[in-house]
Amino acid sequence: MTRDMRGKKLVQEGKVERTGRLTWKVTASDGSRQYRVTDWQDANSRFECECYDYRRNKANCKHIAAVKFVLLRDEFGLDLIGGNSQ
Repeated sequence: MTRDMRGKKLVQEGKVERTGRLTWKVTASDGSRQYRVTDWQDANSRFECECYDYRRNKANCKHIAAVKFVLLRDEFGLDLIGGNSQ
């Protein structure tokens, strides 16, 4: 399963919550942890997550993918999530 697919699943399960204008809380699939995702809104469209996958790879993790899907849906009306999105 790809990071995007896992991100979609997190959104479908209601695990993504906006905590500020540019910050999000994404709960792990099993509910054991919560990760902070920050949207820096810079020229590189940079997002950061505090999870191990992001720190190791400096690339999008499933938590960042989930936030991006929510942003596309809520701010641009593009529902790419499908299923039981909120």
